This record gives sequence, C-alpha cells and structure tokens, in this order.
Amino acid sequence: MNKLWQIAGVATLLLLAGCGNQTASQQTSSSSQSSSVSSSSSVASSSSATSSSATNSSSAAQSSSTATTTNNSGVNDKQIGVMVAFLTMPNWFKQNLDGMYYQPASLTTHSRGTAVRNYSYVSQMGDPTSFIYYQVNGENVNIKLWELSAQGGVADGHWKNETVSIDRLKNDYYVNQSQKDEVNSDANQLKSAQQFMNAHKND
Repeated sequence: MNKLWQIAGVATLLLLAGCGNQTASQQTSSSSQSSSVSSSSSVASSSSATSSSATNSSSAAQSSSTATTTNNSGVNDKQIGVMVAFLTMPNWFKQNLDGMYYQPASLTTHSRGTAVRNYSYVSQMGDPTSFIYYQVNGENVNIKLWELSAQGGVADGHWKNETVSIDRLKNDYYVNQSQKDEVNSDANQLKSAQQFMNAHKND
C-alpha cells in the first residue's frame, strides 16, 4: 500500500511539474506577443510621424508655390508699358498710338545710355522726350522720363524718376473688362522698335 501511495505521489508531482512548464510556456508566449505588439506600435508610430512630417513639408511647398503665384502680376511687360504711358503721358500716347513702338529691356541698346540700361521703353522714336522708359522690379515699376530744361532745351534736360507699384497700375487701368480691352488693344498695336531701326538704319 505504501508503495502504491509513493507511486501516486510521484505521478502527482510529475503532473504538477508538467502544468507548471505549460503555464511558464504560455507566459513566455504571452510576453513575446506583447513585445511584438509593442514593437509594431512603435513602428506604426514612427511611420505616422514620418508621414506627418512629409505632409507638413508638402503643405509648406504648396504654400510657397501659392505665394509665388499670388505675387504674379498677371500682365506682361508690354501691357505694363501701356499702363505706364496712361499714367505719365496719356493724351500724347493716345494721339500718336499709330506711330508708337515698343522695345523690351533685353533688346535696349547701350546707345540709349547707361541710365536706362535694362529698361524697356514705349516711344514715338523722336527726341529723348518721346521715350517712356520703365523697368519692372519685383512688384514695382521704375519709370524714367527725359524732362526739358528750364529754358526748354532737350540736350541740357534731366531725368525724372518715379516708382509705382504694379498693383496701382492695375487698380487704375486694368480692373473692369472695358479697361482690360483698351490696354490689350493698345499693346497689340505697338510696333517693334527693332522694325523701326531696321527700316531707318541707313538714314
């Protein structure tokens, strides 16, 4: 009988040991799964942060692009020249529109003098007082006109300088459709100054 009890006791101990191992194994497995889940959460969090950073960078780039677009005047150099003429010498410009010429800054020759280098112009191609020089500088326009001397002389005259914003020109001359049509029509009628010079190069 004692022997049977000993055998039963050993069997019970073995059974308890087996249960303990199984519990330990389950705990280890549970710990491993928990670690895996934590690692996955960390990766997901890192991925989310990277995605958020990329989104913010993209938004900043779009904002910069939008700012650039906003600063665009929406009018070209020749149209600006017409509006500058409206501002400075409107009657003279309108009366002589059929004989008006336009030259972009890139083609203005140095023979016009260093003071107007890199300036575009609208002109009747007469004496210096018949030239309206202007230079687009960012959102502003620098204007140069040759003024007669106090005695009315051309040769001893002087430069008159003025700076206006493109927004001011547009607000004054390029708001409603009628104004836009007038500016665009006059700009289209301006002849190329190069054509004039080619036609008179032997004069």
